[in-house]
Amino acid sequence: MINVRACHASDAEQIERILATATGELRAIYIPTQPPTTPSAASTSRVAAIDDHGNVMGIADFLPLSSALYIQNLAVAPAYRRRGAARALLDHIAVIAVGMQLPILQLATVRETGNVAIFECLDFHVIATRISDRFIAPNGLPVSIVTLERSTV
Repeated sequence: MINVRACHASDAEQIERILATATGELRAIYIPTQPPTTPSAASTSRVAAIDDHGNVMGIADFLPLSSALYIQNLAVAPAYRRRGAARALLDHIAVIAVGMQLPILQLATVRETGNVAIFECLDFHVIATRISDRFIAPNGLPVSIVTLERSTV
């Protein structure tokens, strides 16, 4: 069974490993062309998917926009992929969005990662695609940013 809850300070080491692994995998596909822009910690929240033994399976950050709850940094540890952790995180965030009267979950991903198909299987649909002004492929070619949405109602 997967439990989703707010992250605790005691989760920090496991979360750091998950994010380092995910970032390493992504850097083989795209690299930043400028320093990251990070929303203030006060505006973002983080939840974790926890297994029956208390291990962090994955995490996701989210922040409210005017008409959507925006999801970023969704990452699942390799050992827990394809076991429902991402769906559990997204479903939990959808409940939070409903409570905030936000009818949409929104996220963006780099098309070249293959994650668009994964998010489509998780009930998201593409609303926009553009060439990234923040990332390129390691060979210098452009990559595309795909914005996806999912209804919370």
